[in-house]
Formats: sequence, structure tokens, C-alpha cells
Amino acid sequence: MLYNVFYFTITLMLVIPMSISGVGSAILSFPIILISSFFYFIKKDPDFLSKEVVLSLFFYFIFVVFVTLVPFIHATDSFDLLVFVYYGLFLFVSSFMLVFCYRCHYKENYQYILLRNLYLVGSLNAVVAVLVILSPEIKDVVYSVIDTSKTNEENLTSGLRSSGLFLFGGSIMSLFHCLIVYIGLVYVKYKKLYMNNTVFIFDVILLAFNVLAVFLSGRMGGVILIITFVTILVTPSKFSRVNKIFVLKIILLVSSVLTSIILFFYDDFKKFIEWAFELFINIFSGNEVGTASSDVLKSMYRFPSDMIFGEGVFSMIGLGIDSGYVLMTWYFGIFAILVFLAMLCSHFFIVLQKHSNADVFAVYLFCLFLILIGNFKDIYLFGSSGVAQIYFISMILCLLNNGYLKLPRTLENKSNMF
Repeated sequence: MLYNVFYFTITLMLVIPMSISGVGSAILSFPIILISSFFYFIKKDPDFLSKEVVLSLFFYFIFVVFVTLVPFIHATDSFDLLVFVYYGLFLFVSSFMLVFCYRCHYKENYQYILLRNLYLVGSLNAVVAVLVILSPEIKDVVYSVIDTSKTNEENLTSGLRSSGLFLFGGSIMSLFHCLIVYIGLVYVKYKKLYMNNTVFIFDVILLAFNVLAVFLSGRMGGVILIITFVTILVTPSKFSRVNKIFVLKIILLVSSVLTSIILFFYDDFKKFIEWAFELFINIFSGNEVGTASSDVLKSMYRFPSDMIFGEGVFSMIGLGIDSGYVLMTWYFGIFAILVFLAMLCSHFFIVLQKHSNADVFAVYLFCLFLILIGNFKDIYLFGSSGVAQIYFISMILCLLNNGYLKLPRTLENKSNMF
């Protein structure tokens, strides 16, 4: 029991972008994860550094070297992107050690135990995000322990949106909870098939909280979540890795909750409803398709005069631009985007050749998709966004997935799931 609490806690600290007394929780968790992995290395001495892990780290390191050289090439002092990618290197190493610890301690089914903890960690954040916007007392208790941004304080006061345990929330947290919803759906299907677990009430509630957290934190995630649900419903389960009936239950519950809020509590939540569903309100009212934030985003699509090699500048504040792709063009033009995509492609092909668990691979693919899409709106360049952590964790799970899976004897023939 204590080990389960320990692993849940270090997963929470690594994955959720919290700040405690001005220090990121991922940094606070690093010594604990390092000592734990060192203990397992000494005691068990497993074969853990596969060539695929080293190769994936090598391609990321090439990206780091490229980002490091650009300020010298352009003779600028723009180091914001360096902070992102160097922190990403730290997250890569931390994620590897975390997966290594899970593999050594749990052995059998460690992949699914880690997926379960990611799902529960995200669900905890979703519950907190809902509670702090409903209760000022809970908000005061939570933010007396962890830090929160001034923007989040203002949003909570106005009842508009919530960042939960995140230091900063917004659309990045919204996409994070899209990812948690998908991980939860994959894990629930696994429970039903291989653990004979047919009690879904708890999971329905948790996933409903995650769906609410998507809309509480940003609208981009809401659009992607709707597209994801539609895709799941029209795609064979062997590809989506998700139980369609369970998805329909989630949609029904969330729709019922939202309908009840609109019918009975519209005046209390008027500002939030009009903000969260602005896109759909505009569509059904015959107005131009878009939102106030999408109009602002359009104004941010300004590019440097040198589109090939850029101008060596990368600054959200200085340029007034949020999009990762646009900022990369300012840093080193189209060439920077190509290097970034080449690194992601190299990871994809390594994982494609190595993975043996279709569920973990599906999580990795969905995370990769969110990074590729998310950079049109925000920066998903491996800073501490939650999505970046799960990207590294899911990739390493695929690369270290070498047979630690034990199925009930009566269900072994159903292993087409993997």
C-alpha cells in the first residue's frame, strides 16, 4: 500500500506542472526518482538501457544542440527556447527513470499500472479544478500549499476558468485533460477485458470530471475532445483501443450535467457558459465561425522577413505571439520547424518498430497528435506542460515494453489487444 502511494505521489509531482514555494514539483521529485532508480539498478541490475532508448535520446539531443547554436549564429541573446528544450531534456531523463522504477517494482503489467496512475493523477487535478471554482474555502486551502498565477486568481474570482493544481492553466491544461480522458478510456477497456471489472460508476464520474476540466481550462481542448469522441464512435475499437459504449455513457452523463446547469443555473454560470461555448453559440446564431481568442490568435500569425533562417528571436512576450510554430520561424525560420518535426518523426519510427503493446502505442500516438496540433495555438516544445511529460513516458513505455505482462489464463487468447 505504501509503495502504491509513493509511486502515485512521485508521478503526480513529475506530471502535473505544480509549483511549491517557487520551485517546480518536477524538480522537487527528481532526487526521489533518482535515488529510487539507483536503488533498483544496484539491487536488481536489470538490462534497461536499450539501444532504442539511447537512439531516441540521441535525436532529442541533436535538437538541443541545434537550438543551442542558433543564438550564436544570429548573434542574439534570445534564450527562451533553450529553457524549453533543456527542461525537456530533464523531463526525458526523469520520465525514463520513473518508467524504469515502475518496471522494476511492479514487473507484471507495470505499463497499465503507470497508465492507471496517469489517469488518476489527471483526475485529481480535474476534481481540484472544479472544486476551487465552486468553493472559495477550498481554493484558499489549496493555494496556501501550492503556488498559482495571478491570472488564475482573477479567473477564479470572476468564475470564468480554473487551473486546478497547474501553476498556469489555459489551453495547455485543456489539451492535457483531453489526453487524460483518452488514457482513462484505454485503461477502462483494459480493466473490463483483463480484470473482469464491470463496475464503471467510479470511472464514469472521474472521466466526467476530466471532461469538465477540459472546458473549464480552455476551448481548444473542447473542440479536440468532441472530434476525438466522434472519431472513436466511427472507428473500429481495434484502432481506437476504446469501448464505444462506455464513451456514449460519458457523453450522456456530461451532456446531462451541462444541460442541467444551463436550464437551472444559467444565471449563476452565465459568464462561464458564454465563454466556454462561444464558438458553438456563434455557429448556431449565424455569426462568423470563431471566438474572441481565435481572432487574437489570427493577429499573432506574423512571420519574420527571412522565412528560411528567421531572426534568432524566440519570445512570447517580446513578439506577442503564442504559437510554437510561428515562434520557431522567428527563431530559425522554416528550417527550425523541419528540425523539430524530424526529431518527432525519428521518435515515431523508433517506437513503431519497437512497441508491442497497442494500448500504450495508441496513447503515444494521441499525445504526439496533441503536440503537433497544439503548437498552432501554444508552445508545446517540451516545457513542463503535462503533455510533454506524458509524451516522454508513453514513448519510453513503448521502448521498454519487453514482455512484463501477465494475463489471466482464461483470457490469454484475447491478447490481440496488444
